[in-house]
Amino acid sequence: MDKMDKQTLEEFYKQLKSFLKEIISVFPQDNSLKVISTSLSLATKEQNNKLVVSFWNAFYPLNDMILSRDEDFFRVEPSLYYKNKYQLELFEKMKVYYFLLSDNNKTVVWDYIQNIYTICKDLNAK
Repeated sequence: MDKMDKQTLEEFYKQLKSFLKEIISVFPQDNSLKVISTSLSLATKEQNNKLVVSFWNAFYPLNDMILSRDEDFFRVEPSLYYKNKYQLELFEKMKVYYFLLSDNNKTVVWDYIQNIYTICKDLNAK
């Protein structure tokens, strides 16, 4: 992996961790979010593209929804797209939590999702 790929991969991990931290701060009573965060954080320590590929494979079929910020994204059956256990659990949670958020927090969620999607796209294009 060249230096650019490594930097982009690190940015992916940073965005994912930050996204989870934000969700946990809004829903601190949900301990399962902390477990998901820890598990995904451990997966990032492997410093490989497996997690990125997993996100890309899940996000790519939902490309139009992500780019247009279509709220139906949060109504899709996650098991059809998310094969990683913790990724599946995270998006199961988001199906519920997204609709409880303020408009401002919804915008933040979309910003993270679009950033993570773009990074995955960049890494998978190489």
